[in-house]
Amino acid sequence: MMGCKDSKSNLEYDRSKVKVFATQEAPLGAIHFILFENHDFKVQRFGIFESQNFDGKAIVQEDSIYLEYHDKEIDFAEISLPLKMKVDNEIIETELSNGPYYLVIRELAE
Repeated sequence: MMGCKDSKSNLEYDRSKVKVFATQEAPLGAIHFILFENHDFKVQRFGIFESQNFDGKAIVQEDSIYLEYHDKEIDFAEISLPLKMKVDNEIIETELSNGPYYLVIRELAE
């Protein structure tokens, strides 16, 4: 097993089981998205605010990824998280509460 820990975040994962790893970096914060082969996912938000980790199960249909978070208490009006993502070549597009958001795919399993 090859473990990874991202240098900018505290997100740890088994790289051999990753299907998609995508990030969006910004001066005030960032989002990392990891989709595993078994369709579990992790989302991490970090930056000037406290780091937050979320996980759940994804439903993958053609070029779309639907996210169902394990934490049913998430207030999506307070915490801007993706619910649906569209994969377009090397970009994942999603709609957050403050508008469209684009993550760059850094790793993609065959």
